[in-house]
Amino acid sequence: MTGNTYDSWGSSAERFADGSICLGIDLGTTNSCVGMWHVDRNHVKILKNRLDRGRTTPSVVRFNPQSQSLDVGNVAVGLETSDPVGNTIRSVKRLMGQKFDSKAADVARIYAAYEVAPTAQGNVAVQVVRSQKKVQVQPEEVSACVLTELKASAEAYFDGQTKLDNVVITVPAYFSDSQRKATITSASMAGFKTIRLLNEPTAAAMAYGLFLSGTKLVTVFDFGGGTLDVSLLRIEDGKFEVLGIGGDTNLGGEDINNILVDHLLEVLYKHHDVTRAQVIEGDMVRLKREVEKAKIELSEEEYAEITVHDIANVPKFTYTLMRHKFEQLCEPIWKKCLRIVSNVLKEAEVEAGDIDEVILVGGSTRIPILRTKISEAFDGKVR
Repeated sequence: MTGNTYDSWGSSAERFADGSICLGIDLGTTNSCVGMWHVDRNHVKILKNRLDRGRTTPSVVRFNPQSQSLDVGNVAVGLETSDPVGNTIRSVKRLMGQKFDSKAADVARIYAAYEVAPTAQGNVAVQVVRSQKKVQVQPEEVSACVLTELKASAEAYFDGQTKLDNVVITVPAYFSDSQRKATITSASMAGFKTIRLLNEPTAAAMAYGLFLSGTKLVTVFDFGGGTLDVSLLRIEDGKFEVLGIGGDTNLGGEDINNILVDHLLEVLYKHHDVTRAQVIEGDMVRLKREVEKAKIELSEEEYAEITVHDIANVPKFTYTLMRHKFEQLCEPIWKKCLRIVSNVLKEAEVEAGDIDEVILVGGSTRIPILRTKISEAFDGKVR
């Protein structure tokens, strides 16, 4: 990318070399946010989005089928069940820098309400209707829409008088070179001129103030909507050394949702004489929405009631999901997470008992059984 740079970001780099303001963006699979470093207060200020004043913005884009206009964030979420359903795109971070024959594309073909298709170069793209014509949109273009909105929100914070062209974007430590380049492409499309990438676990360690003093061995377990990142860091007098990384860019809260969706569909087929062909895209959107609510509820409650109206010609589908059933269904996820943690420690030749602190980051780490299993693996050193 001519004119753009990308590299790691030091802990004191609140501005670029020319003194201009630099934004920090967490471009997430599910939600994104934008912030800036307050030098005088020594912390990051998260800026509210200009649409609904929320601190996070859903990483969702809705393309208008009748024109070239689009919506981002909660407005797009609100239009998710509108026709055509496939014009609302979410979780596109997983498709960035991916080939059409990748695992991420395979999962999207099964569970996404939108259509994926190969480009002439063999990459994955999404197909939507714009101005009444079916067109291909690159995942990088979709992410650029989210970044453009975050950039506009940040500029609105300065009353629109300051152009903010510098950005540090966090990415999974386990992102491939093609995924990193795709992120740079998205940022460039959004109008950023100088672009740097920072690994998400490093950003988490910075956010928790672990660079301020002392010597520590720290494990960062970052489990979000679409990816798992595990990093082992040695921090000494404000400097850090990465001793090991591991992860899976196709393992996150979305995969938990997909397991629950599969289970509910099995129940639907068994008790209501329904076939998969009868479950249309709009049904899947509403089912996944209820599954997400239930998953969140189960972090606090022992059971969650799931109700979906008018699914596959069934007027009302109800199901009570018990926490223990949820934990049992997702046992393969927990095992995979722990296996990745174990591999990172093994490859770095570090014992779990040597770790001083464990930082849990990402919405999926709120799941009680996962927190318990990670805590047990590290003798309770979870933060």
